[in-house]
Amino acid sequence: MIDKSSNLTLYDHLSSSFCVQVRIALREKGIPFNSIIPSGLGTGQDRDPSWSSANVRTQVPTLLDDGGATQVFDSTIIIEYLEDKFGRSLLPETPAERAKARQIEDVVQTTYEAINWGWAEVVWGKRGSEELQQKIKREARRQVKVVHEWLTEQLGSQPYFNGNTFGWADVAVAPMVHRGVIYGDGMEPATNSPLAQWHARIMERSAVKQTLDEMEKGAKAMGDSYTTVFAPGRGNKREYGSHRLEFMLKAGGMSVVEEGLKEGTIRFGWPEGKSGDDV
Repeated sequence: MIDKSSNLTLYDHLSSSFCVQVRIALREKGIPFNSIIPSGLGTGQDRDPSWSSANVRTQVPTLLDDGGATQVFDSTIIIEYLEDKFGRSLLPETPAERAKARQIEDVVQTTYEAINWGWAEVVWGKRGSEELQQKIKREARRQVKVVHEWLTEQLGSQPYFNGNTFGWADVAVAPMVHRGVIYGDGMEPATNSPLAQWHARIMERSAVKQTLDEMEKGAKAMGDSYTTVFAPGRGNKREYGSHRLEFMLKAGGMSVVEEGLKEGTIRFGWPEGKSGDDV
């Protein structure tokens, strides 16, 4: 999507939960932007130096402003930048409410996102034996139910996580819950639950619906191509970082990690590690 009137360029991916968060924030604020999907994204094979020079981790989202003079990465930091520079704050009014919104964001960006990611590794990526895939799926369902219960407590009787108005915490939760809706099979909120009703409510917002529809399109494309892109021998490596690695180990997927390292289809984050005689 190219908007010649915009000074903002977002290195992006349709199905990335973190990119979805930023795109919702931009659209809710009415800020035009240009979206670019970097070549080699997510494979460990950077092919876009303008992107990698702006983000040492070679991850999305990455935001360029002022003709590239300002370079911002990490979804939370990007939205904080948008809050500082542009109007219509997404944060609630009081310090206590703002702290709660940020706490919700932190939980869903770490614990919840990792569960969703682990599901894709075995359902789309077909990693591990069929028996292990089923085990990891059961664990993902169990853990996501716990997260949904916690989120329901945070929502309470309010229409939004931000309170009476849609805001910061809702932007963070939206892509995580919607990914579960895309997956189905027990990863989505229970029918007619407060969380399901919240999801239906936010889908009435044009900025949210447009962005989550994009996410669904991107997720389908990724699911269809995953096993080809990350097939052994192609040199493409899926990044297993921090909370994602923790989920896989907690779910009993140590052999998935070991096999992926042996095949050369997984990697860890920047800076890259060395092993053996090179250490």
